[in-house]
Amino acid sequence: MRFVPILMFHRVADIPGDRNAMPPKMFEARMEYLASHNFHTIGFDDLLGGAPLPERPVLLTFDDGCRDVFTEAMPCMLRHGMTATVFMVSGAVGKTNAWETDKAPSPMMSAEELQNWHRHGFTVGAHTVDHKPLNPLLSDAEIERELTESRRALEEILNAPVDFFAYPYGIFDARAKRLTAKHFRAAAAITDNVPLAHFDRYAILRIAVSSKESLNEFKLKVSSFAPLLVAGKRIEADVRMLRKRIFGR
Repeated sequence: MRFVPILMFHRVADIPGDRNAMPPKMFEARMEYLASHNFHTIGFDDLLGGAPLPERPVLLTFDDGCRDVFTEAMPCMLRHGMTATVFMVSGAVGKTNAWETDKAPSPMMSAEELQNWHRHGFTVGAHTVDHKPLNPLLSDAEIERELTESRRALEEILNAPVDFFAYPYGIFDARAKRLTAKHFRAAAAITDNVPLAHFDRYAILRIAVSSKESLNEFKLKVSSFAPLLVAGKRIEADVRMLRKRIFGR
């Protein structure tokens, strides 16, 4: 399968110091770059469907479902003829981001906003019920609940299938992947545990986009050099971990 840059955003909001919150003007500049350089947004259906993809495809995703994704990001993307997928924490619909205890509460998308998002041709995926990492601390039954209940709740809101999933914090192992495969057509990750030499539909590589990076760094992440960038960052992380094990720092 040809490489398609899949970008992971979280929020579009002015929150100084929060790397996951991209100011609206910065987000606009990135969408303008994509549009002016003939990138075409696709969805996971397109990625997995087998039909020819457009020239310069890119897939945009947003994790968690904060309300500013609806109020700020969606109008911007519509102006540029783009689409995206939001991976929604189902237990937070119409509530706040309670799992981010180190941050001020932020409103999440409501059921009506999710329906509106869906009506405009955007995709809704699941991101568990409670934003729990699918790690070894959870039993099979607990993981199954996070998967099945999130899908059920979102399908009830949309009256449409919810086929795609994203692992909270990008955390998963072979067991979590096996259980996820029982309920979803594909699952998005970040970089950890993601194979770089082949495509795994239950460990789909996404590239995190940060408000701390320049426009040139963003351009690199949607270029043909993006896989090398990911590989380099993984090697860098492995070296840091090895150094810590050897030297304790």
